[in-house]
Amino acid sequence: MSTLSFAQDKDRVLNKQRGDIERLFRTMKTQGVNLENTPMKDLGRLSKLMTIVAVAILYASITGLTQECAYKKIVRAPFYSYFTRGLRWIKDKLLFFDFSDLLNYLKKSEGEYVIK
Repeated sequence: MSTLSFAQDKDRVLNKQRGDIERLFRTMKTQGVNLENTPMKDLGRLSKLMTIVAVAILYASITGLTQECAYKKIVRAPFYSYFTRGLRWIKDKLLFFDFSDLLNYLKKSEGEYVIK
């Protein structure tokens, strides 16, 4: 049972959502995406770009949730955000992509032998 009234609980949820949205825009503006410096002026295209970037940030954040991380000892907080961990993981996978790994994965799913 909560000691908060319904209105206080609703305000707390709205403030959390507002914080999440502000974090998304901060990520879009400064943390690697740098949307402020885009030369685009067309509102429709800019809207599409923001949608694509938001989906990419969501994907990186979800990927970051699955990654193990080191914690700060005093406050038990992760060193890096979910977004940063996910973005680093995706970058590492793209930079060090081995085509034979993809072939092996596809062959395993078809029940064929593994190339080594």
